[in-house]
Amino acid sequence: MKQPAFELDSKFVGALPILNNVLKRLHFSQLLRRHLPLPDPRAKMAPAQALEVLTRNLILARV
Repeated sequence: MKQPAFELDSKFVGALPILNNVLKRLHFSQLLRRHLPLPDPRAKMAPAQALEVLTRNLILARV
């Protein structure tokens, strides 16, 4: 019997790319940066960036 000329390799991506696109269209990053205080130079992460990560985590988390 002849082997097929191709092989299917599937990957699970999840909802993060879709969520990133929605937040980008909403200008979510700019909105946070506009309304939050300037980052403290001693901090490793700006408040806006931390809230972006937290928001994505809360939306995608499974309860």
